[in-house]
Amino acid sequence: WVDGRRALSVSDDSYKSGAVGMIGYGWYFFRNINITGDKGPAVAWDAKQQVPAHNFTVGLDSQNMPSGCVAPNGDVLLAGGSKLVRSKDKGRTWGAPETLPDKLGSVNDYCNTMFRTAKDRLIVQLYNDNREETKKPLPEIAIAESTDNGVTWSDPVPSKVAEGWPEMPTKLVPYGPLVETEDGTLLRFLLGGVKWEAAKFPHVVTWGAIHCKAHVIRSTDGGKSWSAPIELEQPGWSGVARGSIAGSLDFTEPTGVAMGNKVTVVIRPVYSQTMWQCWSDDAGATWDAAVRTTFHGYAQSMVRTKSGAILVAHRSPHYTVNVSRDNGLNWDDGTIIDYPNWAMGCAVEVEPDVVLLTYMNADWQRKDPLLAQLVRVTKNDIRPVKKGE
Repeated sequence: WVDGRRALSVSDDSYKSGAVGMIGYGWYFFRNINITGDKGPAVAWDAKQQVPAHNFTVGLDSQNMPSGCVAPNGDVLLAGGSKLVRSKDKGRTWGAPETLPDKLGSVNDYCNTMFRTAKDRLIVQLYNDNREETKKPLPEIAIAESTDNGVTWSDPVPSKVAEGWPEMPTKLVPYGPLVETEDGTLLRFLLGGVKWEAAKFPHVVTWGAIHCKAHVIRSTDGGKSWSAPIELEQPGWSGVARGSIAGSLDFTEPTGVAMGNKVTVVIRPVYSQTMWQCWSDDAGATWDAAVRTTFHGYAQSMVRTKSGAILVAHRSPHYTVNVSRDNGLNWDDGTIIDYPNWAMGCAVEVEPDVVLLTYMNADWQRKDPLLAQLVRVTKNDIRPVKKGE
């Protein structure tokens, strides 16, 4: 009960004794807490124990959402803004930051993303949808490539961008890395605000005032050309053709994984209590109606391991990882792995069933270090990779 209102009711006899703990998110505090019941001793409770910390730093700060991949020679690469760091031992230790060339712009998964294709091409996709600045009717997309595992980079080669971009949102920005399907199709997920009532209700916390849509663009020729945006949600109705109904206005940051040519995407909501999930059976060309996942979260990163486990790492509660072991149909209850006040990172499988998770530790205008963890995925859970493993 909170202020006379019942907030939660749980009946569970799993634990016969223990202690009561409180948790919150954002700007919160507790006062005047009253607990009823039979008071008993805190059996085997060690007040000096500390929550274990498994995170480490890699030499980047938290001003950028990082972009990462494994280079063709096995080096693990992480880029943030104008800096790149490299690990030659699968993420255990990291070299000093290297400076990326200016021609790549700011490399991060909210802009110019770094990616290794199935054919061992190491590329950066440059994306610019500031059409007021470029004075062009379509976004600018280009591909830069490295043939020496990220030491040097080619000049960006402009891609052909198809017409047919939506009137609303007027601007679409990328989120998350590229995704490659079995047939070689490259996908990049986009989001954009639809501020139909922005003059009256300019703040996102006003219910229904600011909406958002999510799309994907496709390339079937290795990045030489890109399709027009395809809306991720395609709701259906009796007697109505799929694609003729406007999709969800509650979609913000989308991240996806491929299972052959099947793709699933998990999307951060504005208003929904849980995250959204969308599906495509044809390498992102068409999509089904959105469904809700069983967990909530924000600012997520996503990866599918070679054994088939899908990990979604996200903010709230704290920094949590939810896992699916049946290609995204069902999800576990989630595992809290850290306690930062931000998220927005990238997830890279650095060796079979070992995933490097990186995440921002603060607002991007601050210079707190980027945090990272190595997580081992087992048949039943996830657990930290210990030193020496």
